[in-house]
Formats: sequence, structure tokens, C-alpha cells
Amino acid sequence: MVVHELANPLTVVLAAFEALQTPDVDPALVTDLAERGKRQAEHMADVLRDLRAGAGVRGSVGADMRRHRISLAALVRDASDSVGPVAAGRIVNGVPEDMMVWTVPSRLRQIMINLLANASKYATIGPIGVEATLTESQFTVDVLDRGPGLPPGDPEHLFELFRQGDHPAPGGMGVGLHVVRELAQSLGGNVTLLPRSGGGTVARVSLPQRRDRRGEQPAEA
Repeated sequence: MVVHELANPLTVVLAAFEALQTPDVDPALVTDLAERGKRQAEHMADVLRDLRAGAGVRGSVGADMRRHRISLAALVRDASDSVGPVAAGRIVNGVPEDMMVWTVPSRLRQIMINLLANASKYATIGPIGVEATLTESQFTVDVLDRGPGLPPGDPEHLFELFRQGDHPAPGGMGVGLHVVRELAQSLGGNVTLLPRSGGGTVARVSLPQRRDRRGEQPAEA
């Protein structure tokens, strides 16, 4: 699970360093690559911080992992960078720019990275959509692909560790969905897999929201 969680961001960091070694690289690109590398390194540090606390992805949110009110669209863009430029170029971010959610950013980022990477592996062509809805009590994020779809029967077994579907992806480990469920449940929510109309799969993450007496999300808690 450690290998799985660090593989994608480490690949992005290494690619950024390689690009920085290109002769006559544009100064604006240098700044962009450095910022991307920094964000990925921070993400890896968040993963390792969870592990060092002895909780892993199963643990409850610790005192140093505060919930914040964040832009969901911005977090999806950040997660898209972590799955590499090829996959990121296929991701259609349909989350409204003004949608603010209350959550632990590091854990939601891990969830989105895993779901986007999973969709890009199984749906090798076509766009990967991201949509979201927000209510008073929860927000829901859908990752939609046009891959081979779900196997017959109950898809719950796909959340088991080291389990894959009828069409295993090259390089797949059967870890990503298990990690996503553990993370979602640690935040008080869950993840489900649904067939997509017209073919493909919808991975749906539902996480709770908290409101104060005025019906507003707290800045942090």
C-alpha cells in the first residue's frame, strides 16, 4: 500500500526534474515545474505522516489533520497533476469553481488521485469526467469513465485488497479501491461503484459536511 500510494506522485516529481534539465527551458515552465514538484512532495509527506502516526489509511483523523474549507475544483486539479500529464489531459473537471467543501484536504486528495489513476488505467481512451454535488449534510464526487464497466454481480469484492475485475489493468495491484474506501470511511463517508449509462463506471465518493448554527461551513475544526 505504501508503494502504491507513493508511486504516482514520485513519478511526477521525477518527470519534473527531468524536464528541468532540458537545455534552454522556459523560465515560466521552470516555475510551474518547481511548484508541481513541491505539491507532489507535500502530498507524499502527508501520506508518510499518516503512516508514522501508526494509523495508516484506516486510522481516524488525528489532531494534526484538521478539516478545512477548500475549493473542490482546485483540489481536483491538484489531484489530476499527480496522475501524470497523459491522464491529466483526459480529465474533464466539471466541479463548479465556487463549490467549497469541508474536509481533510490530504485525505480527499489521496482519494481523488486513486480514483483518477484507476479510471485512466481501465478506460484507456476517451475523457474522464469529474462531477460533484453539495447539500447541507454531505458532498458527493463522481469520477466517470468509459472503460469496460463493472463485472457481473455485486462490485463490492473490488474493494478487497489485491482484488481486480475481469479486465485487469496493466501494472494494476488491486490496491487503489481498497485504499479509497478506507480513506473515505476514515472521514465518515463511503465510496460505491455504479454502472454508467451508455457504458463505463461511476466511482462515487460521499463525505459528510458540518454546518454551524447559521448553516455555514466552519473554516476549520
